[in-house]
Amino acid sequence: MDLEVTFPSSRELEIITFNERLDRLESLCDRQARQIEQLLKDNKQHQEDLYNVRELAKGVLGDLNSEVGRLATYIAEDRRRIATLERAPEIQAQPKQKDRAEILRSLLAAHNGKMLAMDARNKMGISKTAFSLLLKTLSDKIETKPLHLDGRKKLIILK
Repeated sequence: MDLEVTFPSSRELEIITFNERLDRLESLCDRQARQIEQLLKDNKQHQEDLYNVRELAKGVLGDLNSEVGRLATYIAEDRRRIATLERAPEIQAQPKQKDRAEILRSLLAAHNGKMLAMDARNKMGISKTAFSLLLKTLSDKIETKPLHLDGRKKLIILK
């Protein structure tokens, strides 16, 4: 038996390696094309998600704008109420209060213009509420401050 072993020529080897290279390049191009297609699909999905987020943000922004408008109307109403309260008439002294006011002023004048509110009320013999109303009506003539030694007690001062 004669076995002849034939080796491919260098030219044939070059063709085989060229074909292998070409096959590898084609498979590489196919893989990259599939990856590009997948990236395009992902990109399209991301664009759809972004569009949905934009639409949701527009809805939320519209809700916030309506809420701001509603709050602005509430604020305007509150400002009108406050202005109405500020323009409310001052407390006018009744005839009995006018007499008590004269008594309180003379009592303060006798004590050098200063006196504890509790002592003045006790000397005048009137209730706490009546005395409080009397001090409110005389707020332009008599000043009220907390006592520096005991903040719970009030000092009334003749202006």
